[in-house]
Amino acid sequence: TQKRLEQAIREVSAALGGKAE
Repeated sequence: TQKRLEQAIREVSAALGGKAE
């Protein structure tokens, strides 16, 4: 289930990156 956690973090990171950009 660690892969799911990493995917969630990546999704959040992408959302934050998109907002910052």
